[in-house]
Amino acid sequence: MHLPGKILLGTVAALGSAFTFASYSIWVKYAYNYLQPWELLSLQSLLASALLILVNLHQGWKDLKLPLQTLRQLVLLGLVGTMLSNICFTWSIRYLSPAMATILLYTYPALVILGSTFWLKKKVTNYHWLAVALTFLGSYLSVNTLGNGTFNLLGIALALGSAICTAFYNLQGERVLTVVSPLAALTISQFASTAALFFIAPPRYLWSGGLPWPGVLLALGTTIVASLIPFFLLLKGIALLGAGPISIISACELPIVAIYSFLFFNQKLSFYQLSGLLLVISAILVIHWSERHQTGNTKENSVP
Repeated sequence: MHLPGKILLGTVAALGSAFTFASYSIWVKYAYNYLQPWELLSLQSLLASALLILVNLHQGWKDLKLPLQTLRQLVLLGLVGTMLSNICFTWSIRYLSPAMATILLYTYPALVILGSTFWLKKKVTNYHWLAVALTFLGSYLSVNTLGNGTFNLLGIALALGSAICTAFYNLQGERVLTVVSPLAALTISQFASTAALFFIAPPRYLWSGGLPWPGVLLALGTTIVASLIPFFLLLKGIALLGAGPISIISACELPIVAIYSFLFFNQKLSFYQLSGLLLVISAILVIHWSERHQTGNTKENSVP
């Protein structure tokens, strides 16, 4: 694939991931009318694994014939990047306002940039740092409800823990995607997350009378629309562009959440939220231009 097309496809994948991830809070809001948080988490995980089994049966399991070392890396990806990030963020909202928890979560692009520099040994340009700054400011303005939240040290620690786990998912994903497909990475990491959750939060509802069907259907919708699809698109974007650019582009989820809140809950966007939307879009354009600029320089330097 030509580099311009690769950049465009990676950007579209990241934006698609953000749009679908952003619907997570809407699905969960309705699902909580029927399910408890641990029930929803474990049911989502079980449904995701079941759906991935069906997909891989159709594919003939060909992408899952992997070396033991790669399997270990994918298991780690699932335990830290998938399971722990979800648990930390879900429980942080018990102690913080959703706005405060979301702002702390979206410190992860800066962590990815730092990880790309010190762990993956990648060059980070001034344009990357500018995009990170625009993302932070846009994220802050997008939620703009800090005054309504409460400051709890445990909640702050959990939200920051989710940011660290999410940054790890991006960085570890970039490493393993050099040798495996996005589907294989998603499948093995999800299986690992489901297995661990089975012991942490046993699905007792499977043998104690079951769950209400509306809750099960909402959990299924959450699993497909707000979990499997966005995770697959995220890994596809990372495979094409790398963890740093994708983490910044994915931060447009914040203004998208604000738009969804208006459409579904009639919560109107304020001037500050609209300003945040424009800043995050500006960050996306900066990182996209930076990638194209680097691509142009590479081509010029390669000419004898």
